[in-house]
Amino acid sequence: MKIKNRKLTVLFISPFDLVPKRFWGPTLRLFMLAKELAAKGHEAYLLGPAPFNRTVPKEMDGVKLITFRSRFHRYDYPADEKKMSRADNPKLIGMLAVPGLRWLELEWLLTRLKPDFMVVNRSLPDTGLPALLSHFLRGIPLIYDWDDLEGLHGFSTNFMVSLPLQLFTTVTEVLWARFSSVTVVASRFLEDFALKTWVDRHRVLYAPTVADTARFHPGVSGEEIRKKFDLVDKTVLLYTGNLEHGNGVKTENILYVTALLAAKRPDIRLLVVGGGGLLRRGGEEGALPRLARDLDIQDKVVFTGNINYLDVPNYIAAADICLALFPINVITMAKSPLKIYEYMAMGKPVVARAVGEIPAAIQDGHNGLLVFSDNPREYADKINQVMENKDNLQKIGAQARQTVEQKLSWRASAETLLDAFDVADEVKSSHSRFLKRTILPRP
Repeated sequence: MKIKNRKLTVLFISPFDLVPKRFWGPTLRLFMLAKELAAKGHEAYLLGPAPFNRTVPKEMDGVKLITFRSRFHRYDYPADEKKMSRADNPKLIGMLAVPGLRWLELEWLLTRLKPDFMVVNRSLPDTGLPALLSHFLRGIPLIYDWDDLEGLHGFSTNFMVSLPLQLFTTVTEVLWARFSSVTVVASRFLEDFALKTWVDRHRVLYAPTVADTARFHPGVSGEEIRKKFDLVDKTVLLYTGNLEHGNGVKTENILYVTALLAAKRPDIRLLVVGGGGLLRRGGEEGALPRLARDLDIQDKVVFTGNINYLDVPNYIAAADICLALFPINVITMAKSPLKIYEYMAMGKPVVARAVGEIPAAIQDGHNGLLVFSDNPREYADKINQVMENKDNLQKIGAQARQTVEQKLSWRASAETLLDAFDVADEVKSSHSRFLKRTILPRP
């Protein structure tokens, strides 16, 4: 019987704190996949570290939430909460014990839940290692959900961690792809990377991170946001994202683009949604507000700081054009950029760099606008060009929404995950036959 025709129990494991009001990107990806499986009648659990305040509902949208008891936080909390979460972390010796403690917790859960499959995001030691160990010991098929590159030239390089740690991270990413039953990748770049590290082709499946079309849709109103930030009757550009150093994005370009546009269009405003060290660092003004002042556009830029993720659709709804100014690097090539799909799902025209997954989603001039360099002038020229025809702007937004509905849905990604379960089941059966033939004594 095909796996998708059975009722399954699936345990999803996230390395990031389960903060329901603002799931971190990889956790949101796991949650949405779990939600789709729950909607199909399967039993889905999401396991992850508890927030430092320990407040987590038992269930959300049909997905049961479980937290590790052992303390260790991996989450980009707002600055005021970040200090509290760090204070809640154990000291060095305690941190070294976290993988072992979590493995014991995971073993207890596996005994109780008896899942058919485990899905773990990333190869981070505190959650990835316990999952891999239980996979080996219990034989429960493990799906490795790979949504970005943490190793060399990825995030560990961008954050300038020590070279040995960069190498260790690269090795673990490759080993998890090799040793897991199936690897589900979020981008074609990661698919190619996995195949070049000798992972069997039939054990690599592609499932991009996409938008929640029920939450992000053109019917959401942005009027309250426009009134709140004095944006009524203004032309609003929007950028949402993690405003941190080392995020792999040249975030300062959004300000250079705004300055170029403002020279011709006094009504232009830039709405920047998100928080991080680029906004405020160590209690002092960050690089982005300083640059806005240097460019003399501080009165044309609104920095919102961190917001509740559930409110993001209202902020996108307040925009006329959305920006995604990605440079070309390993991080942006490997990513499946959630913000792009959320912009498109809201029916907004997107101006984006043609990098990684983006050209597969956006056809230039049809359902979005592509640029082909890091030059802010190219972005400004593209925006000026499309703003000359407001009807065309609305048409592009409508076609963006249509693209998401037809091609970029969580339902399709969940179907791919079910296909991964089928492959994992076959891998498990072949391994069992191999063991019986070569290791186990014959009757």
